[in-house]
Amino acid sequence: MDNSTSPATPADAPKIPNETADLAFVLRAMQADLGLFERLQPEKLMDVIKAANIEIARMQALQLHCLAGLRRRRSDA
Repeated sequence: MDNSTSPATPADAPKIPNETADLAFVLRAMQADLGLFERLQPEKLMDVIKAANIEIARMQALQLHCLAGLRRRRSDA
């Protein structure tokens, strides 16, 4: 991809994934080419942001679950 700041065509924009691995790929691609943010259409960028927020919430819930389990184990010991 070139580094122009013109809006991306739908074919150039990454598909918004439903799976964690796909989201990780999109986020890595965006990190590797920060110009991709500039080329994404606003609605696609919002889709990526929403997908990232969903994944962050899922990871925070897992973290809380693990912490609760650790507290239970410590209280049982």
